[in-house]
Amino acid sequence: MKLFKDNYDESYFNTVVEADPFLKKDVEQKMQLIKSNKEHGHLLEIGCGDGTLLKEIQANYNIKGVDISKYAIT
Repeated sequence: MKLFKDNYDESYFNTVVEADPFLKKDVEQKMQLIKSNKEHGHLLEIGCGDGTLLKEIQANYNIKGVDISKYAIT
């Protein structure tokens, strides 16, 4: 488990996530998929990273998120 925690630190989010041009498109696709299956209610995202998807979709859902990265969730 420590191996995973060490890999998802500040450097991961500042280089990999910020530099990924497909991340925004990925969030939009996930939002469409979620909304097509459930229009409102409770939503738990496992592996939420910095909460980008949760922030975008919070208007219609009671949201919670968990992630292994202490950096991402603080």
